[in-house]
This record gives sequence, C-alpha cells and structure tokens, in this order.
Amino acid sequence: MRRVLATCAIATILCGVAWAQDKELVQLAEPWSDPYTGQHATGDHVIGLWSFDEGAELADGSGNGHHLTLNGAKVVADGRFGGCLESWRGWPDEDTAHQAWAKSAPELTPKGPFTVEMWIKPKPEIEGYPDSFLLDNRYVDESGMQP
Repeated sequence: MRRVLATCAIATILCGVAWAQDKELVQLAEPWSDPYTGQHATGDHVIGLWSFDEGAELADGSGNGHHLTLNGAKVVADGRFGGCLESWRGWPDEDTAHQAWAKSAPELTPKGPFTVEMWIKPKPEIEGYPDSFLLDNRYVDESGMQP
C-alpha cells in the first residue's frame, strides 16, 4: 500500500503492535511517537512526506519532488516534531483559500488504496464549525487531493 505522510497541525497517526503466538512483540506499523526517517520516510511505498520543518518548510522529504506551495495557510513552529501547517475556518466565515498544494502529478492521486497519516491539533475556534476537511479532492475541483 502506498502512503502520503504529513506532519502538521491538522493530523493523526495510527500505529499498532501485536503479540505473536510465542509472545514476542511484533511491530505492525511505524511508531507514531517519532518523526519518520530512513525507509519510513523515503522508501518506495512513500508518495510524499511534508514535515514543515524550519529550513525545508515546503519540501517533500520523501525525495519524490512534490514540494508544496502555500495559498492562504502558513507554516508555524509548534507542531508535533517541529514545524506544522496552520489553517483556519473557511466558508462561511471567510470564503478564501487556506491550503498547501503540490503541483499536479499522477502519483499524488493513486488508483488503488493508500493511507494518509497526519498529526492533528485542532484549535478551540473549530468548536461549532459545521464542516472540516483534512484532505479533499472535490472542494475546488476534481484534479487531485487538496488539503
């Protein structure tokens, strides 16, 4: 399964461990408590990795060249492991773009199943807001995934 990874103020990561029959600990997923590195960040199974860290805020850390451009959103320094992407309520409060986007590429919209992993830290202002989208491919148009 291919994965898109992001570490941002709008994200959650799932991981798990299981016990084998002989009671040995078996890791079923990468640990969520540390930033992705090595093959977990740059392996063939990774489509893109954006960690928003200082000095490489919009760079694709997977090595696949899917660097981001900001449109209304901003990068701040108080993320889970360093930097993070900050966004806010949109329509009907403020009907303007607040997003990070990568240039269109077929591999960013896989044909088969894929996983998106994010760390999320909702702001208090989200309370009472009727709609929240972490990743969308139909809000603006149907050309691909849009955070």
